[in-house]
Amino acid sequence: MENLFTTNELFISTFNGTNTKVAWAIQCLVDNCRDFNDFRGNRKISEVSTKNISNLKGFTSRILLVTIVFEGGNGVPFKCVMKLPGQSIVIEEENGEDVEDEVVAVERNLYMLVHNREAMFLNKYQDIKGLRIPKCYGVKDWINKKQEGAILMNYLGDAMGSTFPYYNDIILVAIQN
Repeated sequence: MENLFTTNELFISTFNGTNTKVAWAIQCLVDNCRDFNDFRGNRKISEVSTKNISNLKGFTSRILLVTIVFEGGNGVPFKCVMKLPGQSIVIEEENGEDVEDEVVAVERNLYMLVHNREAMFLNKYQDIKGLRIPKCYGVKDWINKKQEGAILMNYLGDAMGSTFPYYNDIILVAIQN
């Protein structure tokens, strides 16, 4: 696995603001994404960057656009999306700030439940033909105080990927499109 990266620092690095290792995401892509393997060929990964594309629309998650650059490439990177559950106060607690509050504990447990159910859903149903959900390349269950959750999935692009504000009604036609 280490031989896929140009530097050891990149191999052992984590995504900004998370405990999720870059190597975990790359291993998921190698194992589960034919497009990534075809795109990469024999080239090594020279850079991995993220950009928060949630635009404050993530009700319970942050969505990061992951951009992977290869050495000797034509400048076109490979892109995928990482979904990280939880709001800032829960993340602060997980990162060592001791937040003692019953409401925060209940909130964290709710976010963990929602994330773990979404991960289970994506793993179980992604291969059903006609079901229009992004391809999932890897999931990490959120285990309280042991492991943060993460979902690595296909980037649908700016044209296809969209969100609906939770306060707006969703009609069947919008869901089908």
